[in-house]
Amino acid sequence: MMYTIKLNSTYIDYDAVIEYYNLNKLPEENNLEQIPRIEGGFQILKQNPKPLEFKVNNLNDNYQQLRWSKGHLCIYSTYSGFNEKQLDLLYKSLDSIYPNMVEKKQVIMSISGITRSTLVMPV
Repeated sequence: MMYTIKLNSTYIDYDAVIEYYNLNKLPEENNLEQIPRIEGGFQILKQNPKPLEFKVNNLNDNYQQLRWSKGHLCIYSTYSGFNEKQLDLLYKSLDSIYPNMVEKKQVIMSISGITRSTLVMPV
């Protein structure tokens, strides 16, 4: 099931969430990180990132990302989101820090006719 995570809090302790996630993932999986963007969110380096010489202007292509939008963690533009296993562990991580304040929200996906980017919106 495709879903997004909604957090019913205006504050997030990134360090605590990231610590829980990284302690509970498989050792061969890449670490969860705080995304360095104004809207905030999380990112994971892809397993096979593009070599430096192939990076044009966008380091975002080498990461799976979820960014905050209206209290929901959403896929941004054309960048890769988390797979279901990663999303489930992130949900558990948030729920361990913020019990009863985290929700799984079903989403619909569509393609923007203007930008050709994938839009993932809570139902």
